[in-house]
Order: sequence, then structure tokens, then C-alpha cells
Amino acid sequence: MKAKIIFYSLALVVLFGCSAPKVNIQSTYNKENNEGLAVGTICILNTGYSDYNFRYCDDKPSINDYPNDSDKFSVEAAMPHFVENKKPHFLFSIAKVGGKYKFYKIRAFDATDQSVKQLDIDMDIKFEVIPGKTTYLGQINVDVLKKEFSIENQIDRDRAWFAKKAPQIQF
Repeated sequence: MKAKIIFYSLALVVLFGCSAPKVNIQSTYNKENNEGLAVGTICILNTGYSDYNFRYCDDKPSINDYPNDSDKFSVEAAMPHFVENKKPHFLFSIAKVGGKYKFYKIRAFDATDQSVKQLDIDMDIKFEVIPGKTTYLGQINVDVLKKEFSIENQIDRDRAWFAKKAPQIQF
């Protein structure tokens, strides 16, 4: 009997735990620490990799192009928040102390039992986190094959998706 309970519990965890997008949408920030939230969407074009790391840092001069204060979030190509025109879209949020930041690199990778495939795409997308506010950055389109990126404003569509997936975030 105990084995059945463990088996069914494990099955539920696998079924529901693996069906959610990999990106956790942070919905809060600490006003007392002068934090704010930057939000947006990522659209991956020509996916050929399973995972993507989006790296960002403070936008201050640094030595040898090594960022001073670096952070990242990951998205898994097979687990988008929504699909539009057959392209996966991922919502993201970044809670940081107010200041100027930038996305500086996307690292795409795919690991199998036999090999690891990796691709770095350098970028320079600047954004600002305003203390006590939520700021919309836009949709970042990433074309993996061309190693290019662009930004477009999809605020109305993104407001609707954030309302569905993370209703506590309002912008």
C-alpha cells in the first residue's frame, strides 16, 4: 500500500512538475532595498538548441569586458509560456536594485549523452530598473541561425499573457 502511494505521488509530481515552463516568473521585489522589476518576452526563432541562458549585468565600465555584477535566467525551448505563429515565447522578469543594466550574452546549448553543442550570441541590450516600479522592456527576438536579435513592442499582448501567467505583475 505504501509503495502504491509513493508511486502515484511520484507520477503526479512528474506529470505536473514537468509540464510547467522552466522560467520562474518572479513577481515581487523589495521596495525597502530600492528594487524594481523589469519584464518582457523572449521569442526564439529557428530553434536548434534545447536550452538558452540569457545573461545580464550592471551597465558600468568593467575590466576586459568581464561584467561586474552578472546574473542569468534560462529558458527551455520545449517549455514555452505560449506559442504564437508557431514560435515559442517566454515571459521573464528580473528583480534588481534600481539602476542601469544590459543583456550581454545569450548562451544556447544542447546536451545529449554523446555530445554537447553550444553557441554564444553577444548582445548589448540596455535597460533600466526603476525602484518601486515594473518596467516593460519589450519582446526580444533571437534568431539563433543568424546570431541576431531585435526588440519590438508587444505591450498589449504581453500584458494579457502576464495577466494569465503572473497576475500579480502589472505594467
